[in-house]
Amino acid sequence: MTAIVPILTQVGLNAAVTAAGSGLQIALTHIAFGSGQYTPAVNGSGNATQTAMVARLEKATFGGGTQNGAQVTLAALFPEYGSTPYNVGEIGIWAGDPDAGGILFAIYSTPTYVHALRNSSLQVAESYSFRLNSVPLGSVTVTVDPSGAALSAVQAQLATLSQYLIPDTGTCLLTLQPTAKAGWVMADDGTIGNAASGATNRANADTSALFQLIWNNVSNTFAPIFTSTGAISARGTDALTDFNAGKRLKLGLILGRAIGVAGSGLSLTARALMAAVGTEGVTLTGQQSGIQSHKHQLGGRDSTADNSGTNPGDEFIQPYGYSGSGAGPAVDSSFAGDTDADQSHPNMQPTVFLNLMIKL
Repeated sequence: MTAIVPILTQVGLNAAVTAAGSGLQIALTHIAFGSGQYTPAVNGSGNATQTAMVARLEKATFGGGTQNGAQVTLAALFPEYGSTPYNVGEIGIWAGDPDAGGILFAIYSTPTYVHALRNSSLQVAESYSFRLNSVPLGSVTVTVDPSGAALSAVQAQLATLSQYLIPDTGTCLLTLQPTAKAGWVMADDGTIGNAASGATNRANADTSALFQLIWNNVSNTFAPIFTSTGAISARGTDALTDFNAGKRLKLGLILGRAIGVAGSGLSLTARALMAAVGTEGVTLTGQQSGIQSHKHQLGGRDSTADNSGTNPGDEFIQPYGYSGSGAGPAVDSSFAGDTDADQSHPNMQPTVFLNLMIKL
């Protein structure tokens, strides 16, 4: 998805400067959609020169918004669109009603990107956050429409869905990214802990939730705990106590290993959470290979065999190269085993290796 970054208009900047000079503020009140798709023209200062949208089709008041220093956040809800469907190609932020002398404060459009399709079956909830670096500090405020209850209802619905949209602590993500994004740590067989823990992966207060999750659900065998100096330690009374004491907790052994599902599968060995088992190579024992020391006894069944073929009970097998009559000599064909049978051999399935991130 393309980031929506509105461009401040020159008329918007002028209005903010004028308001600041009088000790007043300019109030952002409306957002508008249009079908125009273009690159806004800018002046030498980088401000858009237009004073109106190219093809404005609908507007909405802000149902939510904040202004903190130069950072402004705006939210609005567009109801179902009852007219001919269209592609949203331009977005305007207005100080005042655009149909009653309002000022086009900022504009966004691009010739190649369609922001949304407007039709009669969809509502659109919009939220933008951007910085007003060139506007006098404190010269801009946001006016929220008290009738923005509809937006609040949509935001409440989104909040109930957050459990599906926002990963929980401990969520694992396979990735090609070489480093962890904000709020995650790479699974690197290292340790986590607070800022004083000296943890090798991440030593920060934001690891507390993951520390406690692993401490409470993974045995010390697979997620051992260490002191702040790296010496092996014992777990204390509870996870939070150990975290606050500056201990380090290992993220398990994950690097270079295939991933299985913990639990007790039908007719399978029970596997504990984060248990690390298996080996990359294996040396078979004699019982496993089926090759053991044994002897083949070749020769007649008794010394009176006549080799006549008339007495099957007395038949014998002649050793190779023996031409005499009778049972002949016994042949010892003992097999003492393969001298190379005790060598390790590969035990790895076809595998591809990726990086793994864990949510803090």
